[in-house]
Amino acid sequence: MNKVLNKKIRIDWNDAVIYSINNIPSKLAGTVTIGFCVEENKDFVIIKDSKTFSKNNNLKKRFLRIVHFFLNKKKPIYFFIPKGMIEKITEI
Repeated sequence: MNKVLNKKIRIDWNDAVIYSINNIPSKLAGTVTIGFCVEENKDFVIIKDSKTFSKNNNLKKRFLRIVHFFLNKKKPIYFFIPKGMIEKITEI
């Protein structure tokens, strides 16, 4: 992982997304985050200036709408992605 520190990377990972307590999904949501790797520790990969989207196009618009609602239309500065949820990291 050290070879991608401070480089632009793509992380394919599984996010736990729950839109409603009455509709808990049976599986994790395939997610992609692209940004600059600023740190790695034993639990997380930390990404800066990122863009995140769902691999499932049907969920993409809904996911982005909910993210914007909860973030008050502010883009997060950092994403802390749990290592146990990462499928693949690719340098861009």
